[in-house]
Amino acid sequence: MRCAPTMTISKLRSEWAYVSGRVAALASRPLMLLAINHLGGNELASTVAVVFLVAMLAMAVSAFDTHRHFYQSFFGHRPVRGVRDRYRSYCAATALQIAMVIPLLIGFITYRFNDTLLALLVAGYFASERLADESQRFLIFGRRRQEWGWRIMGKAVIQLFGVTASVALVDSYAAHLSVVCLLVGNLVAYGSKVFKRHLPASLKDWGKAFQTCLQQRLFWLLSMITTAILYLDRVVVMSFQQSDMAAYTILVSSMAIIQNAVDYFFVSIRRRDILQGQLSLRGVFLNRGFCLTLGISALAGCAVSWGMLRLYHGLEIKHIGLIPISLVSQIALAITMVMREIIYWNHSISSLTILEGGFIVSAFVGFYLIHLGGFGYEAALGVTSLLLTFRVFLMAWGISRFKNK
Repeated sequence: MRCAPTMTISKLRSEWAYVSGRVAALASRPLMLLAINHLGGNELASTVAVVFLVAMLAMAVSAFDTHRHFYQSFFGHRPVRGVRDRYRSYCAATALQIAMVIPLLIGFITYRFNDTLLALLVAGYFASERLADESQRFLIFGRRRQEWGWRIMGKAVIQLFGVTASVALVDSYAAHLSVVCLLVGNLVAYGSKVFKRHLPASLKDWGKAFQTCLQQRLFWLLSMITTAILYLDRVVVMSFQQSDMAAYTILVSSMAIIQNAVDYFFVSIRRRDILQGQLSLRGVFLNRGFCLTLGISALAGCAVSWGMLRLYHGLEIKHIGLIPISLVSQIALAITMVMREIIYWNHSISSLTILEGGFIVSAFVGFYLIHLGGFGYEAALGVTSLLLTFRVFLMAWGISRFKNK
């Protein structure tokens, strides 16, 4: 009797928590925005959408990729001495990065909404998001997918029900309580990952952490540029017309099924292979599973995006062309996500920074010209999709040109 079916069932059972966690991570934010829209209106929903965007951008500004050396030591081919010291340095530098960015975040939210209390709460939410992000990455590299899934599901449930209840029961401080629920969800799910022994114990430790950040300045620049590219479309909408932020965030979050599917079915199970340089670009595009994942997720993304927008209140879908524009952008981002991982873990950091920097500069020049021409954000988003498609070919050239240099 063959045992393969039993092994397959066992594997599926062990993976269900991870799969459910991926679904929860993908669905929680658009569902929260949809619930806020129905209970509190478009303005409140757009305010929370801006909070989501600003927190993600703040994470990019604070991310110096100090995990890189620790991960290479801990998860690499061969054991390396000093792993504990690298881990402590990594934790200390992360704490310092959060502290450095919080004043900027508070200043921006205060300026944008003229609300200091909301700014302080968003700062706390950002710090908890950074904790969640670092914890999730470690669990993935450690192949603890089931725990990753459970924690994500717990976070999503607390945040979704908390935000919905806050908006339903409170009027004047609904935005503030919503951010508190987001913060609480992160702390409940990941607060146990913080240990006092991992934090700086003296001024000397803070000094070492600062030196680590300086050493990682190239990674910091790369992180800022890459995140700016990932959230470029939402930055455009916020700059041109903030009142559409919630609806557009729901659209692009639904279409993000494409990136999440590629990450789950292809990237996440090959992260160590990528880190160890065992995956080529040719192997990616000749992989049948990669192509099927991309095609099926694209169809699902279009269907979900259309359905979610139909449920949104107080906003007519005048620009149906945003769905295909977002589709092209998300497919391009999914492909370049794989390409970027190959370049990143093959030590071509300066080359990757040059590629991404050239892209973002050309994008902002294009947006400025669109703004001068008096066009709306729809035109800017169309240009974004074209630029992201060009980025695929730019990354392919970068892999062939800079790999292993």
